Amino acid sequence: MIKIITGIIILSSILLNATGISNKELNRFNDMDLPDNSRKLIPVFSYSDHNYTFNIKYFKKDYQDIRKVDNFTLQPSNTIEGTISLNNKDIVFFHEEDLSVVNQELDTIVCSGNEGLMLVSYLTFINTNMRFGRLVYKPFLYRISHNSIDNLNRSHEKLFQGYGGSDSLDSASTKVSLRYPYYNKQKVLKRLYQSELCTEPNITIKQLGNNKGDIKKITKNDIRNYLIIDPLSKKTLTVYNNIAYYLEKAKAYDEAIFLLEKILEKYPNRTVAYYNLGDAYWGLEKKEKAKEAYQVYVKQMKEKGKEKKIPKKVLERVN
Repeated sequence: MIKIITGIIILSSILLNATGISNKELNRFNDMDLPDNSRKLIPVFSYSDHNYTFNIKYFKKDYQDIRKVDNFTLQPSNTIEGTISLNNKDIVFFHEEDLSVVNQELDTIVCSGNEGLMLVSYLTFINTNMRFGRLVYKPFLYRISHNSIDNLNRSHEKLFQGYGGSDSLDSASTKVSLRYPYYNKQKVLKRLYQSELCTEPNITIKQLGNNKGDIKKITKNDIRNYLIIDPLSKKTLTVYNNIAYYLEKAKAYDEAIFLLEKILEKYPNRTVAYYNLGDAYWGLEKKEKAKEAYQVYVKQMKEKGKEKKIPKKVLERVN
């Protein structure tokens, strides 16, 4: 069964390359999520600012393996249901059935604008029921209030439509110019900014990295969205580390830790980030977590022959 799906995806990938689709657009074809992983958990999305605090959870259920119906072989599928916790109540807001599990991903984007707090549940999968496979994109739009969540997909049905109303990248198509335009989170968030459903930040990461602007107003979700628009890379690494440093100095410890952990997840040899992380945990009185970060910092500094440059306070806190 897996060989059948793998073969379809490989063929789709070859055809997409032949039509000139970029490597970024092919990532979901190459990083295959086969049925064996169809039940893997989707991380909880936690949000908190001065006005809202909630968690969003998605659940996969009703898995069906490859099967034949009326002489047609149908792909493995499942159902995804999403809940949001508002005022201590779990509200079901997302329910999609009979979804292909092949290369299935579900991301969450939250941003605020003139119409309030906006949520996009961004679903992608490969529809292998098609002859050559089709990479399908489904952004679902909602507005969050303190007590409810409203479905805006009908009122904004054209917001994420592709050319000709498409919502997918057809691997058999040779019209590359007509491919679906909102094929990743960055494209979706930029569309929300362009439509003014969400307000684009008036300060850049470069300015924040130079300690300009009110760093105390930066939330974890602001950091998430900055990372979507300007992804963490070798080019932006120093800027984001500087932002984390200024967050820690402003006693925004949770936000500093959130960003530093993102940095270290991708760049585990970023030595100074462990130092900053230790300081942030120490500021929260989480001294054991701080010591763990400091210990990695000390170890890496010694490995780099920079033991003499280790600040005295770090050694005192570790010992």
